[in-house]
Amino acid sequence: MKLRIDSNPEKRLCIFIAAVVFCVFLTNIAAGLSQITGIRSSLITTMLKAVLGLMFILRLNILVKRFDKHLLIFAGCSLIVIMLNYAVFPRNNEYFINTVITFVSFCMTTYIVCYTIEDYELLKVELVRVSQIIAFIMLFFLIGVFSGRISSFNEGRYSMGLGYSCVIPAIILSLELVQRKRIINIIGIASLTIAIITFGSRGPLIELILFIAYFFIRYLIQQKKYLQSIIVVVFVIALLFTYKDILTSFALFLQSRGMRSRVIRTLTTETFYLSGRDSLYQQLIPYIKENPFAIRGINAEWNVIGVYAHNFVIELLYQLGIVVGGSIILLVIVRIVKTLLVKELNNTEIMCIVFAFASIPQLLVSGSLWTHYIFWMWMAMCSKHLPGYQKQMDQIETD
Repeated sequence: MKLRIDSNPEKRLCIFIAAVVFCVFLTNIAAGLSQITGIRSSLITTMLKAVLGLMFILRLNILVKRFDKHLLIFAGCSLIVIMLNYAVFPRNNEYFINTVITFVSFCMTTYIVCYTIEDYELLKVELVRVSQIIAFIMLFFLIGVFSGRISSFNEGRYSMGLGYSCVIPAIILSLELVQRKRIINIIGIASLTIAIITFGSRGPLIELILFIAYFFIRYLIQQKKYLQSIIVVVFVIALLFTYKDILTSFALFLQSRGMRSRVIRTLTTETFYLSGRDSLYQQLIPYIKENPFAIRGINAEWNVIGVYAHNFVIELLYQLGIVVGGSIILLVIVRIVKTLLVKELNNTEIMCIVFAFASIPQLLVSGSLWTHYIFWMWMAMCSKHLPGYQKQMDQIETD
């Protein structure tokens, strides 16, 4: 009997999400190697977007069958916001058009697919599979760099994109290691963590550490392993006092190989270093205080600072004002609390926690809420599965 990969609608949807994670990783590692390979990263990015677009189109028959009132409202509101922003705030359109392209092609598609997925155990299986592939690509890449066969990556500069593209695989494999203590998972986590420290930025490392600390302590407490919980807390505290020495030793090793790590340099400084983000905040906050109710439109901060706000709270308050922007911030805060306080950790809740830790910490210091596809996957899962959703849906059906 011949089996077809696409015969299972649920599997096809899960493979799409896994493919997005994989293609984002390939985009970032290809960008860092473009000087060596001679292949323009823009070409690879375009090809990968085309592949994902085709995969989404081939799944439209499934999505149409599962389209409900919530998705209709989400799509309708997104379309209205896009049209209003384009028409009412033409000054922002130079930047807004690129935001719309990213939002529609990545954020809307992943939101819709994540929302329509019903088997999150299968999604976890597919993410484990793609995470192991990404981890071993990074392992062979690290071997090439440390052995000198690969002369440089990203022309010696750090790659924030590569670091963040390794976060979900690292988190997924750390979860898998709890359930299956296999050498493949240990090697995978080690490879991804070393890659983040060597080539990435602080943000991805912090997201990974926060997730592991939260999940592991919570797991131990639920299992009533209080002594182990205390040991973990003590270990984390001890790590806070000794991490600079550990990272300095690793930095010396990298220097002996002709490499420097921005992550280590910034983490071992005596003061908290915001990489210039504080100056961006200082430019936008006075405008918010001066006219807190003003709606300036999506991407409006680009006209002032020439870049995105690097903090989703300031971004929303500046763009949409304290009423609209504040309401969205409140919604996000409520969903963060509900995500962290879920009582039972089944596959649905675990995936929700994974996406939260892989998006919210980053959005506090980098990236834009309107282009962060992981954030929108988390929002989709919150809309469907967090406490209170089913009651709301039942009320809609009754009305």
